[in-house]
Amino acid sequence: EFDSELVEHFWQSLAANAKCNLHVVLHHGKNGHHIAEAVFKATARAIRMAAEADPRMTGIPSTKGVL
Repeated sequence: EFDSELVEHFWQSLAANAKCNLHVVLHHGKNGHHIAEAVFKATARAIRMAAEADPRMTGIPSTKGVL
């Protein structure tokens, strides 16, 4: 049997240790395993998008032009 409380604990621990806000909204679903898979996949994609460099940006990534 799949323990969905472990998944919730994982995300709470990740957010606390990464010092970030993490909001997961479940619109629909009944199967805990499929819900967990979807949450992991969606969050991984969001983190990847947030962390990768934007190829359109050049120079110093600052609104003031300096770091």
